[in-house]
Amino acid sequence: MKRRQRYYEALQVKAHPDEYLSETLWRVERELVKRALEDHDGARARTADFLGITREGLYKKMVRFELD
Repeated sequence: MKRRQRYYEALQVKAHPDEYLSETLWRVERELVKRALEDHDGARARTADFLGITREGLYKKMVRFELD
């Protein structure tokens, strides 16, 4: 339950007044990926499986979000 709560908290991000929806979504997705990596101790295969994406997809997100 505690792990799930961390992800719900990431979804409660408020948009900045001068921010486009795409920017808000970028911030939320980055935070979700970051928390998933932390929860799985950086194990990329397990993180990708948890997120329901391929490892390649996770790698691309990590590059895009600068989470190397």
